[in-house]
Amino acid sequence: MISLRFYKESFFFFFLFVLLGSIQIAYAQELRIGYSSDKPPYQYTNKKGEADGLIIDFWRIWSQKNNTPVYFVATTSAQALLSLKNGEIDAHAGLDSDTSHDPTLYQGSAIYESSAIIFTDKNIEYSGSINKLNAYRVAVIQQEFTSQYLRNYLQNTAIVSFSDYPQLMDAVAEREIKVFAADALTSFFYLNKRNLLNSFYYNRSESLFTTKWRPTTLVSNKEIRTLISSGMKLISLPERNKTLRRWSSGIPHTNTGAIIIATPIKYPPLSVIGSDGKARGYLIDFWREWGRQVDRKIQFRGSVWNETLRGIKSGEADIHSGLFINEERKTWLTFSSPFFNVETALFYKSDKGKFPSLDKLTQGSVGAIDGSYQEAFLKKQYPSLHIIGYADLDRMFVALFQDDIVAIVAEEPEVIGTLNKLGLSGAVQKGEKLFQNDLYAGVLKENKELMELVNRGINAIPEPVKRELLNRYFPSGRNWSQIALWFGIFLIPLLFGIVFISLNNRTLNRRIKERTSTLEESEKRLWKILDNAPPGILIANSQTMLLQYANPSICQMLGYDKEELEGMDVASLHTPADFNQVSIEFRALAEGEKNTAIDIPFLQKNGTLLELDVNAASIILDKSPHLAAFLLDHTETRKLGLQLQHAQKMEAIGMMAGGVAHDLNNILSGIVSYPELLLLKLPESSELISPLKAIQESGNRAAAVVADLLTVARGVATTRTFHNIHVLINEYLHSPECEKVHSLYPEIACIENLEAEYSIIFCAPVHIKKAVMNLVNNGMEAITGKGTIFISTRNQRLDTHEASNLDIEAGDYLILSVKDDGIGITEKDLKHIFEPFYTKKVMGKSGTGLGLAIVWNSMQDHDGMITVKSTGQGTRFDLYFPIDTKAILEVEDIVPAEEFTDTNKHILVVDDEPQLCDIASKVLEGIGYTVDAVCSGELAISFVKDNPVDLVVLDMQMVPGINGYQTYKEILKMYPDQKSVVVSGFSESDEVKATLRLGAGGFIKKPYSVAQLGRVVEEALHS
Repeated sequence: MISLRFYKESFFFFFLFVLLGSIQIAYAQELRIGYSSDKPPYQYTNKKGEADGLIIDFWRIWSQKNNTPVYFVATTSAQALLSLKNGEIDAHAGLDSDTSHDPTLYQGSAIYESSAIIFTDKNIEYSGSINKLNAYRVAVIQQEFTSQYLRNYLQNTAIVSFSDYPQLMDAVAEREIKVFAADALTSFFYLNKRNLLNSFYYNRSESLFTTKWRPTTLVSNKEIRTLISSGMKLISLPERNKTLRRWSSGIPHTNTGAIIIATPIKYPPLSVIGSDGKARGYLIDFWREWGRQVDRKIQFRGSVWNETLRGIKSGEADIHSGLFINEERKTWLTFSSPFFNVETALFYKSDKGKFPSLDKLTQGSVGAIDGSYQEAFLKKQYPSLHIIGYADLDRMFVALFQDDIVAIVAEEPEVIGTLNKLGLSGAVQKGEKLFQNDLYAGVLKENKELMELVNRGINAIPEPVKRELLNRYFPSGRNWSQIALWFGIFLIPLLFGIVFISLNNRTLNRRIKERTSTLEESEKRLWKILDNAPPGILIANSQTMLLQYANPSICQMLGYDKEELEGMDVASLHTPADFNQVSIEFRALAEGEKNTAIDIPFLQKNGTLLELDVNAASIILDKSPHLAAFLLDHTETRKLGLQLQHAQKMEAIGMMAGGVAHDLNNILSGIVSYPELLLLKLPESSELISPLKAIQESGNRAAAVVADLLTVARGVATTRTFHNIHVLINEYLHSPECEKVHSLYPEIACIENLEAEYSIIFCAPVHIKKAVMNLVNNGMEAITGKGTIFISTRNQRLDTHEASNLDIEAGDYLILSVKDDGIGITEKDLKHIFEPFYTKKVMGKSGTGLGLAIVWNSMQDHDGMITVKSTGQGTRFDLYFPIDTKAILEVEDIVPAEEFTDTNKHILVVDDEPQLCDIASKVLEGIGYTVDAVCSGELAISFVKDNPVDLVVLDMQMVPGINGYQTYKEILKMYPDQKSVVVSGFSESDEVKATLRLGAGGFIKKPYSVAQLGRVVEEALHS
């Protein structure tokens, strides 16, 4: 008999099993995945209103693998973490920021690693080094790390910030921006969208930095963490590669079933990309034949050499079309059977007769591609040989036919392709063979099945087809035994051919002359380019320092005629005092020790000194070494720099004036107000009336002076708006005030660690900068000798208990910390440090004791809190700023509704800032008006179409979308008599004036009081 207890236990375990299963099913029913709708092509909302992008595709695969439906919830980048922490989503699809400092968050393994790269217009010269970008304005996206990165490394370069990619692309399309640094795939997305991708050079293998996109959830969501982690591991390599290649150019490609072959674009005649964008060459035809043999679709992805290797590593391409084996590549690639043999040989002009071997060459120079393994081979095997490096074969052949070099060493296929392109086939003779390499296809090691397919296809190509391909691109053939056989069989016809060639020797000579003439024309074109180049160019003999060439630009810079400069020596362009250092720089440039010299003083013809930057390279001219120098005049740039310093100085004066005016206003209140009160009480016959009026008049004149000071301090108005505190901190740390403090304490360093993810606060910028300034100054004065000031930021959510201890509201906060390693503050003094005029410092030297009082009051104004901890090893101040606080209407701004007439009107408020919409709505509703609000010009047009209103309160600058002027024009088409009031944070701009000319009844500048807004609305309604 089975006991009743057994049944009960069985029923309990069955119930537990069902319960666990229901939990599993609950997850399987729906997982809410948040995504950033503004991060194309990683994650964004497409035109159909659906979630789309590379990371979204990974999650769709994840959903299939785990049999778990996914519901995508759109958020912005700024709202992502708040949505997660508020429980609106279960996980975020992928964040590109490191949240490891937040213990409440869990980030899984990286889904994708993106990179930021440099994009340069094809019409400008760029060597690939970011240090060479100082001649251009470099654009960045303001909120991306690229902006901070370049400002750190390119301090002498003009950095232009754009708020988003569409604005940047507008400037790119208008050719206002020719260089920009940004995320690679996002840039591809927008450049493709604007058909601008082919206008720019870029190299994804030379990234500035990389960013990893990681799925993110709460640490407390243990089941979801496990589900995400295990599910991502189920995505196979082929599935991953298919997704990556779909988005490899920033836009989705539907034909992802083809095998992608990475192909170099500059490897003639093996592989090149023509002006039509199509691949052609021996390797291209070879792989097309391979595709036919294995019955597979193929696509060619042409790019520069390093990019082809990166494409294989990332999985964006499957096969490398052809490369040599080396030890580094063996670590991650597997190689096919060799299918092509590349010879490296010596080549020289055909009219030179038989050329000696390299070990017997005693005169002349030999050319090789700069940085190539041919150059490395020559340096190792022939150390006494004079070798000149060239950027490409075209330039090397020009040097060969100008007799600057006697021979070149290069790969035979490249030589044949370049000669055919230049129309010089037959003008160059092949000399001794130096070495040869076999060409192999390359595939990732883990992709063994694909390598088997590669070898099977290569072996299946018929020999006649292979010979036909060789003859198509290498007409001379490569089967020397077969050629010898034909010579033996047809000896007599060959002799007749020789006779025929001899009879046509005159024709050959004519062709050589034509080709020589072509080279002379090329040389003329080269000199013409130099003559018209914007930079100044000087070419001087490296040994004699005599100038051989000067272009018109340098003649204009220095004030000489071309004939005067050419023939002068370098010493004549410098003062005797400067020439000693200049000669040292000249030798260093000529010997290749450096290629740039900054701020070299040049003597103009009129005796004025001009400082120029020099970029130079050694060249061979007339068989002797010369130095070619490109000279840039940055006088105007330096002038702008001085203007910037002056502007910063004026800003500092403005900050000081604002502070003085604030204190004087408190003093003047009594001087102006009390005489007025006394005058109201005194009889007209009183003798005190005259002196009181004099006091009052003096007070009014003093108030006018304060008003002038406030005018100077316009840039430091205490109006609160949204600001990035990191930007404000950096602005202070790079300000003249901070530099002055550093000059007083040269042994004290400031270290920043600004890692708060949410750094936007609602604040008065001048108060934030003053707070940082006072805390940094206090810290420096507390340090004796060497020391450090640490400035850091972080985000923290305070619960009710934590917030109550600080006497602030619970919620999300940004915490700004300033710490020094000085002597500390005594416990007795800690109780008084925030009191005005309480100081232990020397009056008149260190301050008045108002510094920390100002900081404390600023924190009160910002609904925050300041705390301090101090020991004998230093002091730390923590400033708590609330995140996402709402603007509060001041009580004194409220104006009784009865001051306004005819408030029974319907008003529409249009502003792209929701808080400003809310403020204006509350102001006008408080007066008595009926108010609606929308946050864009497009929504305003749509609203008034069906809901006519009496007045539109219209913000002028709205992003994104149309501005106030454009909005009002469209509304007037529907309602020609529509009344409107223009609101702007700026002065009356041209667009404001144009809107007023259209019929707008008034203009009010932000920030405004209730009375100001009410009165301008009333005036507009009755105009």
